[in-house]
Order: sequence, then structure tokens, then C-alpha cells
Amino acid sequence: MRSTLRAHCAIDSIKVDDTNETVVELRSSMTPMEATSVLWKNKILGAPVWNESLGEYIGSFDTRYILGAVTAAVRDCHKSDDDMDATEQFKSNLEQQLRLLYSNNNNDESPLTLKHLKSLQPIRTCAPKATLEVLCGLFVKDERCHGVPLQENGGRITQILSKAALLKYLSDHTDHSLLEETLNEAGIAYEKEVVTIVDSAPAYQAFETLVTNNISGVAVVDEESGRLLGNTSARDIQLAVTTDSGCKISMDQDILSYLAAVRQATPVKKDRYPSCHVHCDSTIGNVISILSKTGYHRIFVVNDNTCPTGVISVADIIRFVMTATTAST
Repeated sequence: MRSTLRAHCAIDSIKVDDTNETVVELRSSMTPMEATSVLWKNKILGAPVWNESLGEYIGSFDTRYILGAVTAAVRDCHKSDDDMDATEQFKSNLEQQLRLLYSNNNNDESPLTLKHLKSLQPIRTCAPKATLEVLCGLFVKDERCHGVPLQENGGRITQILSKAALLKYLSDHTDHSLLEETLNEAGIAYEKEVVTIVDSAPAYQAFETLVTNNISGVAVVDEESGRLLGNTSARDIQLAVTTDSGCKISMDQDILSYLAAVRQATPVKKDRYPSCHVHCDSTIGNVISILSKTGYHRIFVVNDNTCPTGVISVADIIRFVMTATTAST
């Protein structure tokens, strides 16, 4: 893996990600919901924002921007005694929450757009010919970064390399017979507190948990046994807001029922599994292979009773590779 990082450049690995052949850019004049809809349509977590009047990028917009506003809007619906239609009330609450959380001027009644947001995530770019080692370093510096744009001499972004695409490239170009160390032998710090939610909890509580803990995924466990049943992420909130048909899936139902409805309505090309997990005696190669094949951003480590005891993210794998690289230099 070390030799792969140093021998290949960023542009080489772009070909792995078929869904990202063209760069998705957001206009600064878009509203947060318009921008989020573009991200959902393209099945991506974030995109750079281009300011038309300035002729420059002003940051990156992430689907998690919408998460806190949606959960707060649902809470407001529960507290309200208005006779307004539930869907209209939700939309009204969502607009109010977006202004409250992200606007520079809460008293401005004009449409809230991306250029009015208090802050956007900074964009970290690299040259197309930079080595994968350089690119991995950018991911390690900013764990919230989903993708690194490739940019030549300050021009327009030509491609964006995601963590998932990078991991798949490493998996495809590494001899897995050299990755037979177990998680413990390799020294990956997978034993960490796993944020969970019980299967009977309403969906909105699951997404509130993501916001409260500033994480992108949470494990769904059986209320009685603590066994891992599934997982949810910020991406799963999409149908609570809107669909192409204009319908809305209720966030008041339990999280498993909600996830079943969401995933039935949004089929994906890659195989997806309700529960993605390994045991502590699994090898590094096995973990990388599963993450690469499923497209998940994290995999849970479970004990003999299938109760989660740890978690490994794609970011953890990249950090592991970089640490190994540094130690071997």
C-alpha cells in the first residue's frame, strides 16, 4: 500500500469512481434545499460552491448542513398546536431553522442562499499529478472532508477524488496476501465508543444523535440484546424531506421501519447490507475489501454476540496507511 501511494498520482485513481466522471458544482445563488437536492440526486455528500459574481470558489456545502435544520423542524412540528397542514408546517419550520442556524442576517426576508451562509467548509485541493500520498495527507488533516478536488494552478476544478474511490483504488492495486494481519496485530485503534440507537426509537432521534455527536453514522441495535441490526447515516434523511413524487416518509416511525422505506425507495447499484460488521480477528485486507465492495464509509467491529465493540471508518484506514508510511520512511 505504501508503494501504491507513492507510485500513483491522484488523476490515476479517478477512473475508479464511475459516478464522479464530471464535477458537480453548486452555485452560490442556490438555496440550501436546492443545493441539497442536487447532492442527493447525484448521490454525493458534498460539492464545491462557485460564486458567479466573484468568479471563485467560496467553500464546500455538505448534506450535513441540512441535518440539524430538519431534525429541529420535526421537533417544532411536535411542539406546535397549529392547524396548518403537516407538510406545510414542516416546510415552514425548515425554512425558519435554516435561517436560525446558518444565516448571517436572521431578519433578512429575501431567500436564503449559499452565499448568505455563515460559513462553508474550506476547500482543500491538490494538483492532478500529486501523488496519492499527498492526497491522503489532506484527508488525514480534515476528517470531515469527503473528497479532494483536483485543481491546476487555481483554475476550475476538473475532478473530485472521494475517500471511497481512493480506498477502492488501493484495494485493487494492493496484493491482499500482504494484508493478512488481524486488526489487533496491525494496531488499528478500532476499540472506541460506538454511538448507537435502539431499534424502537423514532427516526428523528437517530438523526438528532448524528447532529449531537457530530458524526456521519450511527449503529442501530436491538433494544433488549444490544445486537447490531443495521446502521444509518446523514444520507438516509433524504426522503424525510422530499422525493421526486413530492411524498414524504414520516420520521415519527421507528428507525428500522423508516430505513426499510427509504432504501426500498432509493435502490443503488452497489450491494448494500443492513448490517456491515467484522470481528476483531478479521484481517486488514478483509476490512478494506468489504468497505470497497459495499461503498460504506464505516464498518462495525462486533463480539461473539454481534454487539458492537468498535468501529473502523475509511478515514481510519487512510490514517493507518499514512502512519505505516511514516513509520517506514
